[in-house]
Amino acid sequence: MAREALARETVGASPDRMLREFGDAVEAIAAIRPLILVIEDLHWTDPSTLDLLMELAQRTEPARLLVIASYRPEDAPEHPLRAALRGLRAKGSVAELPVPLLTHDEAGAYVVARVGGGGLEGDLAMRLGEQTGGNPLFLTSLVDELLEANAFARDGSRWRLREPGGATATLPLRARDLMSNQVEKLTPEQQRVLACGALVGSEFSAAAVAAGIDGVVDRVEAECEALVRLDRFIRHEHFQSGPDGPVTRAYAFKHVVHRQVWLERVPPALRESLHQRIGAGLEKSFGARAGEIAANLARHFEGGAELERASRYLQVAAVQSMQRLAFREAVAYLDLALVQVRAAHPGVDSPPGEIPILILLGGAIAGAEGFTSPRVLATLGRVVATQTGVTDVERFAALWGVWVYQHAHAALEPSLAAARGALAIADSTGAPWMIEAATYMVGMSQTHFRGGSLETLSLLARSIERSQRIAPDTRPPFLVPEPWPTATAFASLASWLTGRLEEALAFEAQGLDSPGAHPFSMAIVYHHWVLHHWLRGETELARLHLANLDRVARQTASVHWLELARCDLGAITAAEGNAAEGASRIRRGVDRYRELGGAIGAPVLLAMLTGSPVCAGAHEAALAAADEGLAAAERTGEHWFTAELYRLRALALTGLRRSGVEEALANANQVARDQTAVSLELRVAIAKAGIATHAAERSAAADHLDSVLERLPADEASADLVAARSLLASIRR
Repeated sequence: MAREALARETVGASPDRMLREFGDAVEAIAAIRPLILVIEDLHWTDPSTLDLLMELAQRTEPARLLVIASYRPEDAPEHPLRAALRGLRAKGSVAELPVPLLTHDEAGAYVVARVGGGGLEGDLAMRLGEQTGGNPLFLTSLVDELLEANAFARDGSRWRLREPGGATATLPLRARDLMSNQVEKLTPEQQRVLACGALVGSEFSAAAVAAGIDGVVDRVEAECEALVRLDRFIRHEHFQSGPDGPVTRAYAFKHVVHRQVWLERVPPALRESLHQRIGAGLEKSFGARAGEIAANLARHFEGGAELERASRYLQVAAVQSMQRLAFREAVAYLDLALVQVRAAHPGVDSPPGEIPILILLGGAIAGAEGFTSPRVLATLGRVVATQTGVTDVERFAALWGVWVYQHAHAALEPSLAAARGALAIADSTGAPWMIEAATYMVGMSQTHFRGGSLETLSLLARSIERSQRIAPDTRPPFLVPEPWPTATAFASLASWLTGRLEEALAFEAQGLDSPGAHPFSMAIVYHHWVLHHWLRGETELARLHLANLDRVARQTASVHWLELARCDLGAITAAEGNAAEGASRIRRGVDRYRELGGAIGAPVLLAMLTGSPVCAGAHEAALAAADEGLAAAERTGEHWFTAELYRLRALALTGLRRSGVEEALANANQVARDQTAVSLELRVAIAKAGIATHAAERSAAADHLDSVLERLPADEASADLVAARSLLASIRR
């Protein structure tokens, strides 16, 4: 009966009356108790429901009523809801709360809740978050499908995917269906623009898309603006300046899944064609400045099956990365360049274009992994072993890299062989930069392995003299460390060893004037200047250079140099009176340096380690360190500090009151004389004079000390010279 009465009352009722009466009914309910009305998915709502919502929103009488409605803007581009919301905003009758996208952590928490607690393995939360763009709907759909496929497996307290990467390779079906519905509402021109934009990247400019679809930039931009207004797939991004100055608007896909939808809609043949046209268009547009977008061009030419062209731009991108010290990025570019050039010439053992890539790759690996990385030798050794099709410059470059590798490993014969091979090429070509580099290579090797002989000093001086006549921009980029200024650092040490103390300081002053030098080069320079002033007993100057070494080591993120800096700090600390702390620092630095593959300089570091416990009276530890250093020198052939190690061994044996002191001093003196290392011979003479007890021994030691002092500058006042003169005077009193 009630329904019949209601039917009679509503016969002929207008829509406005029905809306008012529904509103009255809602208010009546709210008068009894607070009412919350929830309406979901307004983007799918019918006009009548929307009218009802507007009726409630526009009422002005107080009511205990809260209406919560949700909608997806991208699914309501032309829906009447848009106009309704504009009206409500104007009257202040609505508060809009945009729902932010989920973070990776939030996505992970949702997945954990769905699978039953615990945690997620590795980067699974990040992968799921990226795959769905943080969109809750897409994430829910994806997790539903993964659960239905039993794709999750539990390892202890953590969840992983049974097939890592595979289950998240495509969009969930529900999300795909939603995107497809939106795609079908677009015009053919808009679809072309978005498909091409997806190939350009997650961000794209109208100019890049126009190049791909042979369109006019203004028309492409107009289509993009229309899509933004409709809230379809893309949004405004920053403005971009083209190579010739004009500023154009850039756009970005709103979610990673939006771009993925369009990528999947482009068939392979069309994809290849679009990549070719985009790459060619951008290359033409940028002209001589195409290198600025080298990585992007390489991606398009690879997608367009123009592999050699892609390889060339990958090399440009790698060089740019190396210039800003991003060596791991450069390695990735060059590894891919090798893949491209080999794929372009299947079945060819050494395809055209491979050699320059290998040379660049050797340098990039050295920067990323250190000069001691086995990959350096494997990569550049291939170039050296190639008999034909290699230019003199390319072979020289490969020998340079092999020399750096062998030198870092303290491999005497292979190092000198590479240096002499490079010198032969330099002599045959007469190229000034080659002669500079090759003489530096030989001189630097001989400094370490044979001490500061006159021949070594002559080679280093020749390299330095050549450096001063060469314009810096004529040197190829693979010359790292650069002959200048590193040759000045080694010439400084060689001069000190041979007793040319003033020349040693002069060479150091030359090296100070090295603007623009590569940080790796300056690391070598600062380390050897620390050694120079440590040997002279000038710890304040040594600390100054150590601070610079630490700075460039951190700038290059070189763990090798950081450990060498630790050793240098230990030596300075010991020299300043804290021998125990100094020895501890050196020990840690030496061990870590060796773990990283470092070998060159180990005898010097171990001499530092020996000297610290000698100062502290820990003679057993000093003897062990001296023997370790002598063994390293014998094993590698690096003998430039062997005389010092024998001297320190003699002091340790003296402290322990053991035999062998005279033999150790005799060996030290003989090595120093053979190397014309007058400064080290002076140290031996000081030790002999200090140890001598009998009158005859002291007299002979004084004569030896006097003869060495005669070969050193009389007006110098280094720590060793001051000590020697004082000791000589005390003996002869």
